[in-house]
Amino acid sequence: MHNVNNNISVTGFVSDADCDDEVKVKGIIEGYPNSQTLQSISIPDLDDYQFNFNITIPDNLSHGYHRLNFECCDKTGKCVSEYKSFYYGFHSPRLSIIKIPSFPVYIGKDKFIRFVLSVYDMDGFSIIRIYHRIHKTIGNLVNITLTNESSMEFEYKIPITSEINVGKHNISFFALDQFDFASSYPIIEVEFGQFKSEPPLIYSIPRRRKR
Repeated sequence: MHNVNNNISVTGFVSDADCDDEVKVKGIIEGYPNSQTLQSISIPDLDDYQFNFNITIPDNLSHGYHRLNFECCDKTGKCVSEYKSFYYGFHSPRLSIIKIPSFPVYIGKDKFIRFVLSVYDMDGFSIIRIYHRIHKTIGNLVNITLTNESSMEFEYKIPITSEINVGKHNISFFALDQFDFASSYPIIEVEFGQFKSEPPLIYSIPRRRKR
C-alpha cells in the first residue's frame, strides 16, 4: 500500500547442477529500472541456496497490478527467468462532519445550509472532490488539494433551492480522490422549517393633557 510499504521483501532459492559456479540473481519491477536489485550467490554443490531481496518501491509507482521480474544468470551467460504479479494500492480518503447548523434551517430566511467538514488521505498528496447528495441531486461544491498526511477542515455551504421542502431530509457527503477512490458516506438528518416574518407593530403613546 502507498505510504505504508517502502519495499517488497522477496525470498527464493536457486541451484546449479554444475556445482562450481557463481550466479547473479536480479530482481526488478517491470518498467521501473530504478527498482533493480542484484545479488551474487556462490553454489559449490547441488543444494538449493537462498536469496533475499528488498526491492525498493519507487515514488512514482502507479496503482494497479505490476510484475516482479527475476533473472538468474551464471558465468557462461546461461539465464533462467521467472515473474510474480502484485497489486499496489492507494488509500481511500476519509471524510467526517465536524460542525452542523442549528435546526430547524428556515426556508425563506437562510440561503445556505452550513457545515464544517474534515477530509484526510493517508496517501499524502491528493486532489479531493467533495460531494453532497440530497434527494436525488448530487452536487460538487468544494475541491481540495492535500499536500501531506494532515487532515483539513473546511466550510461546505449547500444552497437552499426550491426543491427543498419543509420537513426532515437526509443529506450525505462523500469524497473522491484523483483515482476515483471514494470515502464512506456520512449522513445527517436536517430539519427544514418555513420562516414567517412577523408584521410590524404599530402603537401610539397617549399624550398627557395640559392642565
